[in-house]
Amino acid sequence: MTYATETAFDFDFKYTPSEAPTRDYPGDGPEVEITAVRLNGVKIPVEALTAEQYEEMVQHVLENYY
Repeated sequence: MTYATETAFDFDFKYTPSEAPTRDYPGDGPEVEITAVRLNGVKIPVEALTAEQYEEMVQHVLENYY
């Protein structure tokens, strides 16, 4: 039997919207930067996250907020 739980992090982020392409600028996609992470109310360094966890948070922001 396998028992797995998912631990949800609370996090703050900074969102920069995308810019449309113009004649002189090719445009870009939106940018999301995770600025603070908390686990059970305790702040943990963003550097402590794995690249996979960080990317999951970024995708969560893009899918649910913008």
